[in-house]
Amino acid sequence: MNQKKYAVIKTFLPFAIVFFFCRLQCAENPKRVLLAYENTPFKKALIDAISNELVQKGVVPVLFIHDAEKIKQINPDEYDAVLISNSGVKAEVRPWIREWLGKYRASINKVLLHTTQNNPWKVDQEVDSVTSASAPKQAVSLAKDYSSRIIAKLYPEKK
Repeated sequence: MNQKKYAVIKTFLPFAIVFFFCRLQCAENPKRVLLAYENTPFKKALIDAISNELVQKGVVPVLFIHDAEKIKQINPDEYDAVLISNSGVKAEVRPWIREWLGKYRASINKVLLHTTQNNPWKVDQEVDSVTSASAPKQAVSLAKDYSSRIIAKLYPEKK
C-alpha cells in the first residue's frame, strides 16, 4: 500500500470511528422530554409546536394529557426534562400540580412549569411562564422560547 494512503488512513481512521460511535450513541440514546398538558385548544397548539421544535433538534417528545389522577403517573426521573402546562384556576396553579411539584422537589431542576390565566392574578407557585389562555396565535413564538429553555435544561454545558 502506498505510504501516503496508509498515513491518511492511519490519521483519519480514529476520528471516523469516534464520529460514527457518537452518531450511533446519539441515535440510540436521544434525549426524551415529557410534554404534559391539559387538553385545551391553546395548550394543544402550544404543545404541538414545542414538539415540532424539539423533533427538529433531535429530541424525542412524549406527549401526555394530564388531569388530577393522570399526573400521578408521571415520574420526572424517567425523562431528561419535563414541561407541564396547566390552567390557572381561581387565581392559583392547579392543586394537583402543586402537590406533584412538592413530591418531586428533588427533580425540580428538570421541570418547566407553564400556566395560563384569563384574569390578572399573582402566581404564588414558582412558574417558568404565565400566558393568556386565549393566545393560540402566540403558540409558535412561545414554542420557540419554551423549546430553547428545554434544550438549555438538557444541555446546561452549552449555556
